[in-house]
Amino acid sequence: MLRKKVVFAFIFFSVLLLAQGVVASGIGYVDFDILISGHPEYTNKISEIQDIAEQLRVKFQEEILDVEDEEAIKQLALAYEDYFDEIYDEFMRMIIQSISALIPEVARTNNVSVVLSDSTVIYGGVNLTNRVIEAMYAAYGISVPSHLRDE
Repeated sequence: MLRKKVVFAFIFFSVLLLAQGVVASGIGYVDFDILISGHPEYTNKISEIQDIAEQLRVKFQEEILDVEDEEAIKQLALAYEDYFDEIYDEFMRMIIQSISALIPEVARTNNVSVVLSDSTVIYGGVNLTNRVIEAMYAAYGISVPSHLRDE
């Protein structure tokens, strides 16, 4: 009888440890589009970028009034476009770095060892998107807006 209890206990704990190992090495995924658009700074920064784009458009239109050469106008347009792209890319780098710094922390908290983009997942895995959003807003010391909680 004692032997059966020992065997049962061994099997029980082996299954328990195996189950923990499976959970700890689980695969998670996130929707980067939702994370980017849901970032606490996204709306304000996009508004700033739109303002900059408008200022650049006005400045460009003023500058081309004195330019008659079509090639020079194209070059000027490319210069403005490159400048705007740098501003936008810097904003996106900041957002993505902020999100990327939180993903490992959220993964560890949820016993997930691998996190993929949702576009690469066909079946299974743990959706960590809302948990990363919660961590983002917690890092800013503010609560998650209701429209983001429902996604």
